[in-house]
Amino acid sequence: MTVGLDLEGADVVEEFADMVGPWFRSRALSLSMAEIMADGVERIEHGTKSPAGKTWDGWSPDYARTRTGSNKLLFGEGVMADSFAIKHRGDEVDIVSDSDYALTHQRGSSKRNIPAREYMGLSRSVEKTIEGVLDRDLERSWSAASR
Repeated sequence: MTVGLDLEGADVVEEFADMVGPWFRSRALSLSMAEIMADGVERIEHGTKSPAGKTWDGWSPDYARTRTGSNKLLFGEGVMADSFAIKHRGDEVDIVSDSDYALTHQRGSSKRNIPAREYMGLSRSVEKTIEGVLDRDLERSWSAASR
C-alpha cells in the first residue's frame, strides 16, 4: 500500500516551480520535496512539534505504559521513518510512504483515538533551506549551460 501525503504550505513550492519555468520545474520540485522529506523524518526521529511549531499531544496514559525509555512519540523501531520515498509522476512529485501509520499520525484518526501529529510540511527553516538549495542549483545549471 502506498499513501501520498498532502502537505500544508506546499503550494509555495509549486508557485516557485511555476515561476522558474517548466525546464526547471521537475528539478525544483524534486529538490524541495527531498528537503521536506528529510525534515519530516528528522521530526519523526527526534521532534515534538509540527512544521508550524505546534507541540504534539503526548501519548494517552494507557499507551504510555506500553512504551519503553527508548521510544519517542513517533519513533519506535524506525519503520515509519524509513518508509518515505519521492515518487515522480510526469511533472508532479509526491512524498509517499508504505507505512500504515504515516497518514494516521500526519492527520490523526478519531476512529483510533490518535491525535494529528503533523510531521511533514513546510517549516520556515525548510523554506529557507529550499531557497538556498534552489538558488545554488540554478546557478550551477546556468554556469554549466553557459560553457
